[in-house]
Amino acid sequence: MAIKKIIYLYEIKYCQFLFNMLTWHLICSDYSKNIDMKKTGIIMGLILPLIFLLSCGEDPDPDETEVVEITENISSSTTWSGNTIYVIKKYDFYVDASLTIMPGAIIKFTEEGANMTIGNEGSITANGESDDPVVFTAYADDAHGGDTNDEGSSSASAGDWGMIDVNEHNADFTWCEFYYGGSNTDGVTLRYPSGSTGTIDHCTIKNNMGMVSSNYFYGAVDARGASADFTITNTMFENNDIPLSINADISMGGSNTFVNNTHQGIFVTGFVNDVTTWEEHEVAFVYTGTNLQIGGPGSDNSKLNLGTGVVIKFLTDAEMYLYNGTSNLSDNYDNPDEVIYTSYKDDAYGGDSNGDGSATSPAASDWTGIYKDNQKNYVEWDNIKYDSHAFPV
Repeated sequence: MAIKKIIYLYEIKYCQFLFNMLTWHLICSDYSKNIDMKKTGIIMGLILPLIFLLSCGEDPDPDETEVVEITENISSSTTWSGNTIYVIKKYDFYVDASLTIMPGAIIKFTEEGANMTIGNEGSITANGESDDPVVFTAYADDAHGGDTNDEGSSSASAGDWGMIDVNEHNADFTWCEFYYGGSNTDGVTLRYPSGSTGTIDHCTIKNNMGMVSSNYFYGAVDARGASADFTITNTMFENNDIPLSINADISMGGSNTFVNNTHQGIFVTGFVNDVTTWEEHEVAFVYTGTNLQIGGPGSDNSKLNLGTGVVIKFLTDAEMYLYNGTSNLSDNYDNPDEVIYTSYKDDAYGGDSNGDGSATSPAASDWTGIYKDNQKNYVEWDNIKYDSHAFPV
């Protein structure tokens, strides 16, 4: 594409040169009252065919996608344009200054340039549009941006590239699409580690990995370390292994969608130290630690507000620990029509969270139960299933 533009520009310059020659010749001839028709004919013979070719030929397409290879870190404020494919070719590629990504940009990651990490004073702001998203994908993905790797027809698969690591900084993604990431020990495509924050809104997270290692669950989007003001809304998680992992302080509304993920659920770790709201009801919140503690010394106002239809699942030997009793939960805490507490193996509520189809079934004592520290007892509510205390053995 760039070569076509260069050739076209040289044709224009050459045409202008010949036209100037003809004009000068005519002016000089006019002064001399003696037009040299032979010279004029030669010049016209050179110009007219070229004008014909330029007028009949194909002009450069202003909408044609440009390909830019990224081989250096970003060290000053940078904007990546729309209608451009950026191919990451640098190993350990760092965004050390603000990077703004415009609608229509496609970012492809290669084997040698598999990751993007925010460092120093860096940040990422990627604002696509509903009909012109920003795409992050694999080099082999011909479905987005065409055959960039010049290998003919090829298709990508989960784990073809690594991840974007926000790395204690800020990254905001709106109308963005993430495909085929997770080539790292944790299977993560987009990581918000400790100290990081940002927003994910109207995005698509599709065909990525995620990983389970013992009782550690890493989502394709891993926000276990993100600050409590991190938000993720109106986002589709489709065909990932594990879609999303968060820490317990992060509030989740009910606007996200989960389709055909191997492990259906939002996988949670840590404690609730402030006021947190969970409203997602399409899949369960799966607590992956041993003690979902709400409140504690110095956290008397800690509270977990639960929306209608919320399901919370617990792994083996796990429990919920209410430091101040039921005041740590919203008023609907014991209403079976609104909230369910159950086993990780219970596919009847919130779908197949353990990813084994029908291979396992829930049973009594699958998890420990809900403990009220202020009364030193386990509760027995009708909406608790398959624990060691409330559920019939």
